[in-house]
Amino acid sequence: MKAVFEIKDIKQDWQPPFKKSEEIKQIEVSENEEFEADGDSGFVFRLISLGSDYAHVQFNRLYTIKGHEHPNDRTVKLQKQGDSYSFSALWNANGVTKKLKLIDTVD
Repeated sequence: MKAVFEIKDIKQDWQPPFKKSEEIKQIEVSENEEFEADGDSGFVFRLISLGSDYAHVQFNRLYTIKGHEHPNDRTVKLQKQGDSYSFSALWNANGVTKKLKLIDTVD
């Protein structure tokens, strides 16, 4: 079984002219597979496990969840067709946010 994720990649310059770009893509991922390459830091996400209506995902230590939730094990559980999580890069020269949403599971 594979998970189908939607990833919205938002980049914003922190210096003039303060350009902002957005890219949305869908990818299929198998269990224990890393995905969403991020330059020198390797991959941003790894699919740990997958159920019929959820995905358990680990995220890179160079990213943090936007908001108040900061799990020590750096994992989140996404529900199918549920809310998305936004992850911000901690040490990039510009602003980088990756919004992850579980769209579907396929065989």
